[in-house]
Formats: sequence, C-alpha cells, structure tokens
Amino acid sequence: MIFIVLLGFTEAALTLPWSNGPVEGHVHRLKLIKRQMYGRASFDLLCLRILHQA
Repeated sequence: MIFIVLLGFTEAALTLPWSNGPVEGHVHRLKLIKRQMYGRASFDLLCLRILHQA
C-alpha cells in the first residue's frame, strides 16, 4: 500500500510542471540568516535583517 502511494508521488514529481525549488531557496536563506544571528542579537534585529534582504 505504501509503495503505491510513493509511486504516485514519484510519478507526479516527474510529470507535473510545478516545482517547490523557489520556496526551498527562501527557506534555506532564512535558516542561514537565523544560524548566523544565533546568540548575537534580539528577535527584532533578526526580523529587520530578514526584511532588509528580501
């Protein structure tokens, strides 16, 4: 049963024109900024940096 579901997901990923690549890129950028700012500044400064680079 699980194999059939995974086969459907794989087929959809290879045949449909949509991609979540741009979303993954934004998530990666936000995580990178968060790691760089860890322990250095407040949440307000983190928000300003994220909005400034967008």
